[in-house]
Amino acid sequence: MKKVGEILVLLIFLVGCKSTFDFDKDLEFICKSEKSTTTLSLLKNRKFQYKNIEELANQYSSGIWSSTEGKISLLSNEYFKTGIISSEEKNIDSNEVTMVILDMEQNPIQNVSVVINRNDKVNYQSNSKGILSFPFEKVKTISFYYLSEKYNYEVKNSVANHFKLNLKIDDRSTLYFDNEIWIIHNNKIISPSKRIFKIK
Repeated sequence: MKKVGEILVLLIFLVGCKSTFDFDKDLEFICKSEKSTTTLSLLKNRKFQYKNIEELANQYSSGIWSSTEGKISLLSNEYFKTGIISSEEKNIDSNEVTMVILDMEQNPIQNVSVVINRNDKVNYQSNSKGILSFPFEKVKTISFYYLSEKYNYEVKNSVANHFKLNLKIDDRSTLYFDNEIWIIHNNKIISPSKRIFKIK
C-alpha cells in the first residue's frame, strides 16, 4: 500500500507539472504584489520579454526561451549582461601587473577597488586614467568593487600581467537571465525565487 501511495503522489505531481499551454501562440504571464507588477511574455517565435514595474525602479530583459517537459529556460540577450563584457590579456616584459579599466564607451573608470585572487586583505584602486598596477603575482581571479556592486572575473591566460578590461555597470534597470529555469506547474509558471506567474 505504501508503494501504491508513493506512485499516486508521483503521478499527481507529474500531471501538475504537465503544460497545457499552447506554445504556438504568444503567451503572457503576470505576477502581482503590493510593491510590484511583473510580466513575462513568451512569444511564439521563441523570444521573451520581461518587465518588472516597481514604485522606485523598473527592470527589463529580453532574449530567447526554450522548453522541456515541465520547464522553461530563459537566456537574455548579451546587451543585458553586466560586469566584465570584454577583455584583453597579455604577457609583457614587466615585473608589475597592470590593469586598465574602461567603460563600454572606452572611458576610464576611476576609483574601482580591485582584489586579486580573493585576498581581501590587499586591494588596489584605479586612478583617473582607469589604471592600477602592483608587483607581479600570478593572477587567477579579479574582483571589482564599484558603486556598491561587486563583479568577478576569471582570468583566462595564466601568465598574463597586462589587462585591458571593459566593465559594464549594473544600472539596476536591466536583468540578465543566464539559462534560468522556471517550473511549469498547474497551468502556472514558478520563477527560481518562487514567485508564481499566472497566465494573463
